[in-house]
Amino acid sequence: MRRDALMVSMAIALIPGIILGSAAGVVEASPSQHSSSTITVDSRTIPVTLRIQMDHRAMIEAECLIPAPPAVVWRVLSDYDHLSEIVPFLTESRVIGQRDGAKFLHQAGRGGLWIFQRRFTVTFQVNERPESSITFKAIDGDFLTFEGFWRIEAQPDGTRVSHQVTV
Repeated sequence: MRRDALMVSMAIALIPGIILGSAAGVVEASPSQHSSSTITVDSRTIPVTLRIQMDHRAMIEAECLIPAPPAVVWRVLSDYDHLSEIVPFLTESRVIGQRDGAKFLHQAGRGGLWIFQRRFTVTFQVNERPESSITFKAIDGDFLTFEGFWRIEAQPDGTRVSHQVTV
């Protein structure tokens, strides 16, 4: 079980890296781009599909099949206080409160290309449907728009993880 959790952590950490790498490669905005890639974790190949929509905002989608049960995937995704240990561009992630069934999450990090790095902070309102989905929306911080979801779905050979973010 611990090995599954490590594999899920690595896959979840690599998805944003693939997303950022794909977005960084876009020179001209086009109506829509679609690409497929793979991540190799613990000698297993995990397919990842990306759809990038560019306008004044970027909508990015990723989907992959992780060979681990939904409970393990959920535990990794919802461990907000430890996300900065697995997501490379996060330097801080912590739950700062709860109200009316929602959690409030503060994150800080650093993102950009090469030497053009920028620090950011963001506070999210997070709503959970245990072992099913996590939706998030920025309510404070350095982004005009930052919202999306994680969705997990049991499959015969693991867990399908879908991620969408609009920034």
